[in-house]
Amino acid sequence: MTIRKYLGTAIKFPLELAPGGKPATISDSDLIKQSIRLILEEIQGKRLLNNAYGSRLDEVPFLPNDNLTVGFLELLIEEAMQNFEKRVKYLDSNYTINQDRIDAVIKFEILQKNEVDSMIYPFYKNAVQ
Repeated sequence: MTIRKYLGTAIKFPLELAPGGKPATISDSDLIKQSIRLILEEIQGKRLLNNAYGSRLDEVPFLPNDNLTVGFLELLIEEAMQNFEKRVKYLDSNYTINQDRIDAVIKFEILQKNEVDSMIYPFYKNAVQ
């Protein structure tokens, strides 16, 4: 089994067209980052056949931008990643608190490659999703 097959290849979301009119695809760490983003954006209880899928980040938008909220975010991110993204191991998160958002730098290890990667995920305050 090659690393590429383990990590997978999928259609890029949101949908884009590649030259020739076929859907654009992504693989490797870009696919994992897309998967993490989709897990974090999905509200638990919204999927008909899998109510547990997603995260509880919908509880965050109206909390104050403070260290208590940052701790809550870290707990929710770690919980969602451990439950639904088995190709990675959650390592750590760092946060930058701004007036209208909290930026999370999520650090994880891609298990098959033993490679550490990270991504930025913004939490916008008082935004309707």
